[in-house]
Amino acid sequence: MFQDFKSTELEDSEDARGGRWQDSSENNGNRSGQAARLAAEKYGMVDASDAEAWALESGERGFNDAQAIVDGRTPGSRTTS
Repeated sequence: MFQDFKSTELEDSEDARGGRWQDSSENNGNRSGQAARLAAEKYGMVDASDAEAWALESGERGFNDAQAIVDGRTPGSRTTS
């Protein structure tokens, strides 16, 4: 009886954690991208669209690398085992 309860609790917890991770990744990307775009528009050093894309890609890479470390994998790896 309690084993079933724990399984559901753990599954719900993992789902919630995954949702928070995804939300954090998206929020970080949106803020970083917007900041990079605004800086590029203000200073004109690079194309604003490029700056935004670079910030978004870098943020995503950082989140993926962090997840790899948590999972015991090498940052940059794409394997799931």
